[in-house]
Amino acid sequence: MCSTLCTFRKWTMTKMRARIFSLLFLSALWSTLLYASDAIPEAAWRRPLGQPMASALGKKPEITTMIDDGYWQGAPVGGFGAGTLSRSYRGDFVRWHLKAGIHKYETVPANQFSVFMKPEGTEQSVAEVLFAGKPESKSLSAWNWNYPVGAGEYAALYPKAWFDYRAPELPVHLVLEQFSPILPKNYKETSYPVALYNWYATNDTQKTVTVSIMFSWTNMIGWLRDTSTNFSNQLNAQNINRKSATSMCSRPSQTVVMCGSRFPLRVRCPTAI
Repeated sequence: MCSTLCTFRKWTMTKMRARIFSLLFLSALWSTLLYASDAIPEAAWRRPLGQPMASALGKKPEITTMIDDGYWQGAPVGGFGAGTLSRSYRGDFVRWHLKAGIHKYETVPANQFSVFMKPEGTEQSVAEVLFAGKPESKSLSAWNWNYPVGAGEYAALYPKAWFDYRAPELPVHLVLEQFSPILPKNYKETSYPVALYNWYATNDTQKTVTVSIMFSWTNMIGWLRDTSTNFSNQLNAQNINRKSATSMCSRPSQTVVMCGSRFPLRVRCPTAI
């Protein structure tokens, strides 16, 4: 049985704009926050969240060796030479190219960002997965998979991408910024296996709103041991998770170490900024 981690960050905000959550995935590199911003450049490629392509074309039938996973794609994260993964413009982690010679394309339903919001002085609240789609299986049926297609925008300009969430049921405007550190004249840290996710929230209402972001991730150690294009042959033997408190640049943080029989995987969640 595979195990899944869930980590939360909670922020109560009045009418203001704030960076509410920073997640460093695979490793930690605090200096990259100096390059962080929710400002989306005009040159970025844009697409409504989860909106299918009207006339997407695939590879030519006579080309049998080309990888063509379809149009549900997103800008990759991962250091130079360290492998990559991608979160598509629907909001699902779907493309996995983490091991030389191994390419997999499959959504892992538990690997998600989710949000909870509750305005002060009311019993009404909203909690939903930030994915403009639904799992193909009936797994995690208790989760709210109703984020509306087209409610916001995806933008990409490598090495960054942004998810601009503007669903009518969310009282606070959210922007997720993702990137890996591609640093000029710094090959060493550019090659680190790092993915960084910054969350920004803007409250334009007249009420105080509690905002919580949840990140969940399946322990996938052992899932890349075969050459198939999906995870049908996943191996979860001896996979366990453990949590430890650490500090990073004098800031407290929580680190979740996913352990398998071969090597650990770290997910670090700094405190709210």
